[in-house]
Amino acid sequence: MRGAFLEELSRLEDFLISVTAIRTVQPPGLAQLEIRTITSEVAREAILNAVAHRDYFIRQGVVVAVHRSGVEVTNPGGFIGGVTPDNVLHHRAVHRNELLARAFQNLRLVDRVGMGVNRMYEGLLRSGARPPSFEADQGSVSVRLPTDASDDFVAWIYEHERRNGPLSLNDLVVLRRVTDAGTLDRWTAAHQLQLDEHSAADHLAEMRSRGLLVARGRGRGTSYVLPRPLSERLRGRAATDADRPLEMEGVRLKVLELLREREHLTNAEIRDFSGYSRAQVLAIEKDLERQGLIEIKGRGRGAHIVLAPPE
Repeated sequence: MRGAFLEELSRLEDFLISVTAIRTVQPPGLAQLEIRTITSEVAREAILNAVAHRDYFIRQGVVVAVHRSGVEVTNPGGFIGGVTPDNVLHHRAVHRNELLARAFQNLRLVDRVGMGVNRMYEGLLRSGARPPSFEADQGSVSVRLPTDASDDFVAWIYEHERRNGPLSLNDLVVLRRVTDAGTLDRWTAAHQLQLDEHSAADHLAEMRSRGLLVARGRGRGTSYVLPRPLSERLRGRAATDADRPLEMEGVRLKVLELLREREHLTNAEIRDFSGYSRAQVLAIEKDLERQGLIEIKGRGRGAHIVLAPPE
């Protein structure tokens, strides 16, 4: 495409949004939402970022590739100024071609310089898709815009925001990740949000206080899942049910591992790292005892478990 830039930009935007059909999402009630996974705003931001940040000394063009699973936009020239795929969401704006970036703003093609990545993230997440992913080396930068999307995720966002007000971009990133993976700890959250571990942990705790997440475990080992009704809606009942035995098995394995190191454990010590209740821990202990893997010693506060002696 070698015509006048604004004309070609419009043509390319139209092409990109045409590769994903309009989806009709019906939340409970009378509302009916018409959703495109790649909106004109997401398409425009991806193209403008590539054009504004490319290296014009490299005699290659910006490449837009359409695949079954998404759209990939690649520009010549790697990231500069300390920007990487792992910090691009929150890093301050760094321009290889600042005059061009300012020109786009003056033409009102963008509202504010440096907000393009955030707009791509939010646009995709609100359409039910996963966030964009970036790959970079010294010679090029690629951004991939996924087109696979969840209508249930879109409908829930609409309902929640009508009742409780807007969700932040960080909220959307966390909720989409937990929907996909089932659980999220502070280290994975820090990577997904591109924040330090402390800030990520604070945000997870704040989302828990609003009822968006449920905590499992305590301290640095805390993980977070969706509340069960929301998990059943976004992940399905089978996936939600499957999480629980996997968690229970993880606690059982952890108990056996710690017994090899410490020789004995109390019910309270197991509750501390698992987040389970006294009754739940006792049920695990009884099950391990029936299998001949541990022995329960003592009673009351002095009760503890030890590994069963080898036969």
